[in-house]
Amino acid sequence: MKLLALLSLFAISLARKTRQTRLYYIRDNAGLSNVRLQFETLVATAAIFNKELMIPPPSTIDHMDEAFIETDVYSEKALREVINFQLRQGVDLVRDWCPPDSFHLVTTRIEEVDFRTIPLDKDWCFGQMETRISHFECLLGISNEQRTAATQAVFNGLQIRGDLLKEAGQILQSQKLHPGRYAAAHIRRADFSSFRPELFQSMKMEGGMGEVLNTYTHNVPLIVATDAAPGDAAFQDIVKHAKASRVLSTAQMTGAKPRTLKAALLDLILCAEAGTFIGTPDSTFSNSIHTLRRKMEICRQQPDPERRAAVSFLSVKQTVRRGQLKLQNLWFQEGQLSVVGRASASQLQMPQNPMMCWTKVAQFSELPPGAAKTCQMDDLLEPEEDGSEGKNAG
Repeated sequence: MKLLALLSLFAISLARKTRQTRLYYIRDNAGLSNVRLQFETLVATAAIFNKELMIPPPSTIDHMDEAFIETDVYSEKALREVINFQLRQGVDLVRDWCPPDSFHLVTTRIEEVDFRTIPLDKDWCFGQMETRISHFECLLGISNEQRTAATQAVFNGLQIRGDLLKEAGQILQSQKLHPGRYAAAHIRRADFSSFRPELFQSMKMEGGMGEVLNTYTHNVPLIVATDAAPGDAAFQDIVKHAKASRVLSTAQMTGAKPRTLKAALLDLILCAEAGTFIGTPDSTFSNSIHTLRRKMEICRQQPDPERRAAVSFLSVKQTVRRGQLKLQNLWFQEGQLSVVGRASASQLQMPQNPMMCWTKVAQFSELPPGAAKTCQMDDLLEPEEDGSEGKNAG
């Protein structure tokens, strides 16, 4: 038996010398945007170290009633232009998710790994807890050159599927809305009733939320994306008190079945294409929208304040609690509640506590000039001079 085991390991080692070494991982089972954070970091790592990324079979994740795999979100063609990958099918992830004689990342978070200490000639196996809600811009153990490679891989390789963009454009046309000429708000409800009860209770039109919404959406169309549970009157409250020219829910606009990937991605795209977007603090889904908008901003080469404003319901002096931690909301400027410049945003890398990097909106500041190969979100359709609502919705 020992001889057979040795022969097996020898065969594996010989095969590995004739192929690209691989990066295996276990998918996070949290929500869509948490999985996005993990996948961005793994794509970045695979690009830096020339690993073939082994994408696990579809699995269940939070807030969705269907099995999930990353290629249902992102274009396989674009991803193959930055890394090699395989879609694994029929694999028992409990028993044989990772080959023998591989390097296993155990108990150490990927952000804190000194990659110089890991054998490059072996397959790597990274667990769920070691990679969940990680952030590719917060990897500490890489060089500046590697950081640039990671940024290019994530920016260019992770492109939302074209059929979803096309459908989002058709939805906007059906409502006579144009990119940049309406406002959007993401109102996180559902699990915030227990996760962030103080914010859940304060997000009412009679409170601070109403003041922000009516300041930034006055007399322009407003679309609202929310996961409010049945019986939660959050959307009706907005309709009743909003000063927008009209209020639409993305659920009404898309007709997509709730708790499906399609519904979530259409929400993401429609909110990203708004002139002004208002997000929910501590929501990684709001962060995903900000990230798309940041990519559009880079594609335009300079910020367009009239089209790409972004605000939040918290000012910089308000604090949030996560366990025993008490953090400042550094993204937002007090009073105006607008996103501050790149220098301030970069403070959120917080290298002394990389576990909290999930709160950071990706800046792509290491992207070299002219390296943005794909700018698919810019725009879904060209604005038409047809007298539609909200011409200055920014």
